[in-house]
Amino acid sequence: MVVWLGGMALSNMTTIQHKTWFTRSNSVTFQSVTFASGEVLAARVVVARVKATGKAVAWDPNVVDGSQTVIGLTAQSVDASASDKTTSIYKSGAFNIDLVIWPDGVTEAQKQGCFDGTNINVEQPNEG
Repeated sequence: MVVWLGGMALSNMTTIQHKTWFTRSNSVTFQSVTFASGEVLAARVVVARVKATGKAVAWDPNVVDGSQTVIGLTAQSVDASASDKTTSIYKSGAFNIDLVIWPDGVTEAQKQGCFDGTNINVEQPNEG
C-alpha cells in the first residue's frame, strides 16, 4: 500500500515511522529547494540556506553565511554529491524533537530556538 502525503508517496514502513515523527495533526507543508552540490543528507536533517548562493545546506549554527538560519527539515534523504539537487523540504508542521537529526555539538538551547521565526515546531510526542 502507498499513502500520499503532500504529493509524496509513503510506503507502509514510512507511514508507521511518520506516526511518531508527526506530533500533532497540524498541516504539514513542503517547499521546493535546491541543495548545493556536495550535500548528502538523511531525512529529518535541519536545513538552512546560504545567502550568497540561495542553495540549501545542512544547518550550521556556528557560521554567518546564512546557513545559521533554519528554513526547514529534509523530508527525505538528499544526495547532491555529484551536482545540485532540487527536492522538497518540510516548511511547516509539528515534529518529534527526538527524531530530528541534529548537527554534532548542538546544545539543547540551540535545538529549542533554531525554529524560531518558522512554522515548524519540535516537541515530545503526546503518547496518550
